[in-house]
Amino acid sequence: MKHLLLLMAALLLSQFIFAQSQSIQGKIYDEKTGETLPFANVVLIKDNIQIAGTTTDFDGIYSFTELKPGIYNVEVNYVGYSNYRIEGIQVSSSETVPLDVGMSEPAQIIGCDFGFRYYTTPLVDHDDTSTGNTMDSREISRMPF
Repeated sequence: MKHLLLLMAALLLSQFIFAQSQSIQGKIYDEKTGETLPFANVVLIKDNIQIAGTTTDFDGIYSFTELKPGIYNVEVNYVGYSNYRIEGIQVSSSETVPLDVGMSEPAQIIGCDFGFRYYTTPLVDHDDTSTGNTMDSREISRMPF
C-alpha cells in the first residue's frame, strides 16, 4: 500500500513537471503614466496568420498559452492609442516569454470635418421665463441655423 501511494505521488509530480507549456504573457500599460490598460486587444500572429486573440484583464495582463515553438508577432490595439506591433518573438520549449508593452501617446485626431453646424444663438435662453410658442414650417425654415 505504501509503495502504491508513493507511485501515485511520483506520477502526479511528473505531470506537473512536464505539463509546462510554451507561453507569452505580459502587461499592457501607458508608457507615460505607467497605468495599466484594461481591455486592450492583443493579437498573436505566426507566418502572417492570426493564431489567437485576447483582451487584457482589469490589471492590463494578458497571456497566450500552449504555443508551439516558433517565431511569433504580437499586435496591441487600444482605443485612443497608436497601434503597436512587436515582431520576431522566439518561443522555445517549456518557457514563458515575458512581454510587457508600453503604449505611446494617444493618437491625435487631425482635421476631421463631420459636417456639424455650430449654433451661434443659444437654443434655450435661461433668463427668459415666459412660456413657449408654436411655430409653423415657414417660421422654422427662416431660422438662422
